[in-house]
Amino acid sequence: MIVGAGVFITIPFMLKELPGPYALLGWLAAGGLMLVDGLIWSELGAAMPGSGGSYLYLLECYGRNRWGRLMAFLFIWQFLISGPLEIASGVIALEQFSSSLHPSWKKFNDEKTLTAEIGTWNDGEETKSLTVSFGPTRILGTFIILGLLVLLYRRISTLGKWTVTFWLGVLGAIAWILLAGGAHFHRQVVFDYSGEAASWPDHFWLRLGKVMILAMYSYLGYYNICYIGDEVRDPLMRGPAHGDAALWPAEEIRQPAGAAGQDQRERAGPEGTRQRIGRGVECQPVRLSHAAIADQ
Repeated sequence: MIVGAGVFITIPFMLKELPGPYALLGWLAAGGLMLVDGLIWSELGAAMPGSGGSYLYLLECYGRNRWGRLMAFLFIWQFLISGPLEIASGVIALEQFSSSLHPSWKKFNDEKTLTAEIGTWNDGEETKSLTVSFGPTRILGTFIILGLLVLLYRRISTLGKWTVTFWLGVLGAIAWILLAGGAHFHRQVVFDYSGEAASWPDHFWLRLGKVMILAMYSYLGYYNICYIGDEVRDPLMRGPAHGDAALWPAEEIRQPAGAAGQDQRERAGPEGTRQRIGRGVECQPVRLSHAAIADQ
């Protein structure tokens, strides 16, 4: 998830908040913040290995027989909302990209799509409308979700093989994007300080925060290993390594990919883990730290 289509969906919204080269600062700032957050996730994953991620950490930190049960319960409930929304955002990106497959498909989708306006609201800057649409790309997105559900109903070992397969496909797509972006990269376009970018943007820090939120959305996914800790061998080593190894290259990829996309956009407009860990003498300080956290 950390390397997905979000980088291309969010670029237009970033350029709307900050002009030209200033938008790249959002990628840098968000990348630094995600590196710090990744270290925290690595520490939590090593101190409290197991499946559940935030559910497990909230349960232990606030106490299993105290507020931890409430916090963990609330996390699950909010995830029932945020989880589908995250998946839906990815499907929306696929729908938008599908319009570029062929002009006739785009024309067919535009003609057959039904749109209804539910209401409007003002976010303090402009009035926006809330609409619901249904068309061929929506149907395509529904079948994609159903296909993913079918693929997920497999043994964890099979899913591991599927993950490697998709991972190789993602790396190939990244290489293609970087090569294509580098071949058509124009430094004078990305670092163009004319027009609105000629002076320091008004309300810069507020607008930078909005750009960082969009960039952080594109960075999400580096903590996924913490949710399946019981399925990981040697989580004390692999958990932190996974988080750090996912963030560093992702940040290095995101920034040039974001610059390339911005350039184009501007020109175009088994056994339980805890039992395993308990056998190692070197893990005793972690177990003591774990107990200390739970007693807080």
